[in-house]
Amino acid sequence: MNQFVVGSDEYIQYIELTGDVMQFTVVFDMLSNLGDGSFSIRYHPAAHWMQGGKGLPVKIKSSPIYESGGLKPLLEFAKLDEDTLNSNKVVIVVHQSGSGDSECLENLVRDFRKENFEPIILRID
Repeated sequence: MNQFVVGSDEYIQYIELTGDVMQFTVVFDMLSNLGDGSFSIRYHPAAHWMQGGKGLPVKIKSSPIYESGGLKPLLEFAKLDEDTLNSNKVVIVVHQSGSGDSECLENLVRDFRKENFEPIILRID
């Protein structure tokens, strides 16, 4: 099993990655009455952003994996900024199904940190 380390110096969380079969849901800490702030990364066959069952017209690199740089277009499209967010915390839910892998998760966490978010990772078995 692979281990992936997330968090800051004050808080480090270890999760066990049981294989390279993942998909991700991210949930932003939205201001009240602005929606649930949840988006997902699905692979059909390339990685793309969705909200609910609807694909979003967010341009990211067409690749079978989530590559670094794919978060900023979502933030801009969905207007996820200081006017809509309650904090810089974001939950990344790792589902053990789909076509993503540990590299996708690492790239996503890296993107969030680059945009000054504090990712919290939850794994659903």
